[in-house]
Amino acid sequence: MRADAAGRLFVGGREAIFVYEPDDTSTSGGLGKRQEIFRFPADSWVYDLEIRGNDLYAMPKTAGLYLLPGAVTKRNGVQARRLVWGHPDYHPHQCFHGLAWGPDGYLYLSLGDMLVFYGDFRRPDHWGHWTFFCQPKGTKVPYTGVGGVLRCRPDGSDLQVVARGTRNSCGLVFDSRWNLFTHDNDHEGLPLDYVPGRLLHVTPGADFGWPRGWMPTKPPRPRRPAPDDGQGHGPRGSGGPDVLR
Repeated sequence: MRADAAGRLFVGGREAIFVYEPDDTSTSGGLGKRQEIFRFPADSWVYDLEIRGNDLYAMPKTAGLYLLPGAVTKRNGVQARRLVWGHPDYHPHQCFHGLAWGPDGYLYLSLGDMLVFYGDFRRPDHWGHWTFFCQPKGTKVPYTGVGGVLRCRPDGSDLQVVARGTRNSCGLVFDSRWNLFTHDNDHEGLPLDYVPGRLLHVTPGADFGWPRGWMPTKPPRPRRPAPDDGQGHGPRGSGGPDVLR
């Protein structure tokens, strides 16, 4: 979701973008009925939105970064123009996620490790190699690594790698002093092998060590023994026996 200064609330759904505008007839300052602005192909999963002037930016999972010119106020005939793309379509949850405008005028993007279920994690080279495409048309930016943070200009040009080594960071936010933070998901399917999620201070050139670098921060001795099914899976949620809850 993203709100603008006029009180409009923009919401990304499974494949569509909606807006709720202030209801002038409401005495409690409520919002009007939902209006659809644009619809991507089925199951695109619009993860985040950003606003710049009268333009709306959207990032559906592996489809990339899109610009919707005039979509903040335009309600009919909205078009989407793809600015950045190239993330492999390997897993629906490990993909493009967060958007945030930086003090330098660049748009920052977070992405996850598309190879999280591929490869031998005992090796030190759990890296993917692919090519991002950006603006101007035909520009290619090679990428080697796992998840990370990128940035580009508002027109999709000058795509740069800011940081690497994340598993699946979702949200991005700058504080009042323009420090950039993100939260990185844990590997919840293997809780005995990986530590919980982390709050990360993102700085240029940082590598946060996924899939290496997490284990040193895990306590050497668990507080209580946890059963193991032989594949590193421990109890999670409410599905385990009552004695483990």
